[in-house]
Amino acid sequence: MNRRQIPGINPVIPFLSLLLLLSFSGKGIAQTLTIANTGETPGWSLTDRTITVTTNATINSSTIQNYLSSGSLTLVGNTNNFIVNVNDAITSNTSGNGLTIGGNAANLGSITLSSDLSLAGPISILGGFIVINSNITSTLAGADILFKAVASIKVNAENKKVQTTNGDIIFWSDSDNSQSSGLNDSDEITLLAGTELNASGGKIVLAGGADDGNNGGTASDGIPDNYVYRGAGGNIAGIELGPKGGAGNVVKILSGGGDIIIRGRTGSSDAGPGISGQGNIRI
Repeated sequence: MNRRQIPGINPVIPFLSLLLLLSFSGKGIAQTLTIANTGETPGWSLTDRTITVTTNATINSSTIQNYLSSGSLTLVGNTNNFIVNVNDAITSNTSGNGLTIGGNAANLGSITLSSDLSLAGPISILGGFIVINSNITSTLAGADILFKAVASIKVNAENKKVQTTNGDIIFWSDSDNSQSSGLNDSDEITLLAGTELNASGGKIVLAGGADDGNNGGTASDGIPDNYVYRGAGGNIAGIELGPKGGAGNVVKILSGGGDIIIRGRTGSSDAGPGISGQGNIRI
């Protein structure tokens, strides 16, 4: 069979374009880090207090704790679909040393916290979807706890506690300010029965969108100034403080005198209200 070249087109150019596409599209390939009790694997490195994961990998919780004893630590991937599963508890008593998981505001991967985190420093969790199945505690006075998701944040187990002392607790969904719920119409914040958020003098914020000074906020202060957003479907509220109409253990939002900010909205008649809750709520 004779091959015919289209006039005016160099056959090498499409080939090079394909190679470039494959290179850049690697930023979207899913990459998973598992934090476990045993079974550590290669595929990661530590540079300047940042662990960078370069392939699917397992890191022992004891390794994370050893690094936290000498400074703060950030865990990142080299893809924008960096998935992290925390399957073993991480504890550090070294004052001031914080932990950031996700480390990239553009990360669309899910972060699932299935074991407790307890640090004497700030805690930041950044991802596409954040699922909290455990207790999250900072023991350092004034240390903040931040959950920042491009899409949704869900406390997915009952009777879990997020606690700090005179620091802020921030649940920030829809961080890309899409207000259209492009990730499966799921930019909401959900707390199950028995959830307790306790800031002991700090702010508690459940909000979303941009940090642009809207709604009486202050631009670029690290606190979202707009609304959590649920686009459509499932009769799901923008913010759910326990199952709608439920009668489980009390959902507690306790700031100890700090400001409490709760902003939720929905965008369709088949979604729920902007904010909903169970029968037992204490604020």
